Amino acid sequence: MNVRQLWLINSKGDKYDLNSKQHFLYDPNGLGFQKGYSNQRIGNSERITDEFFQMVDVNGEMLFIGANNEFNYQYYDEFIDFIKFKPLQLHYKTPNKVYGYYSDVVITSIQKGETSVDGILHCPIVFHRSTQWKNDETTKLVFTNQIETGGKFYDYTYDYHYAGNSLSDMQPIVNNGTEDCPMVFEIVCNDGDTVVNPLFTLFQNDVPYAKIKLTGTFSYVRINSDELNESIYLEDEDGTPIANPMNTQDFASFDGETYFTFIKLKTGENTGVFTCGNIDTFDGVIKLSYEEKRASV
Repeated sequence: MNVRQLWLINSKGDKYDLNSKQHFLYDPNGLGFQKGYSNQRIGNSERITDEFFQMVDVNGEMLFIGANNEFNYQYYDEFIDFIKFKPLQLHYKTPNKVYGYYSDVVITSIQKGETSVDGILHCPIVFHRSTQWKNDETTKLVFTNQIETGGKFYDYTYDYHYAGNSLSDMQPIVNNGTEDCPMVFEIVCNDGDTVVNPLFTLFQNDVPYAKIKLTGTFSYVRINSDELNESIYLEDEDGTPIANPMNTQDFASFDGETYFTFIKLKTGENTGVFTCGNIDTFDGVIKLSYEEKRASV
């Protein structure tokens, strides 16, 4: 019978199976979601002004099961040695999905008692989640105006998926998560080529909602909009990293509704449009990568 799978990954990249016959996470809860909200009181009614998913702790009971008491405590000690390498990721996968989800966690408590009459060491445990659940599989898309030039095929895929050969109609860019998700946006120019004043716009239902707009000439652009890792990295036409890349942001067309630079991909199906000051001669590709996020798994 197929069952759900749970495991931990520590900072060394080691995996700890929480479905093992020797160490098993029993009766985990906190895999659903809980929402918070803010409101405005209007007479005897309330208007919801904001709502957000809260970080729900996952708790359960670690069962350490050995051939005798000695092995019970040995398995416990091995677990403690594993989790000391932080940060930790808690992974969860159900039988109906081909991929799982993970959340960054901190173990805030684990209780240790004595082996009970059933021969098992029962240890209640609490995992505090510091992120929403993120897809184990990163979606990686690459777009270009021309895949083949002069009989030469430019292989920029690596583990990316060629998603289209039109920078003016990049679709579909799909987010199947329950939340808007950050992304890594890259412009990779071919050797000797550059991009001038790049502009990337995201649309949903033909309505623009997010833009990246930079001023300058670059051979490489990388923008990470993850809240914990927001960054802009740029290289000039000679491949030299540009100092103070934040100063290249262009907010001139800000309309009061559009996010700039550190953009997020809305849930559902999206399209993108890329252009630049030298779009007629631009020779390169656009890369997008993102991990879908879910409030509940």
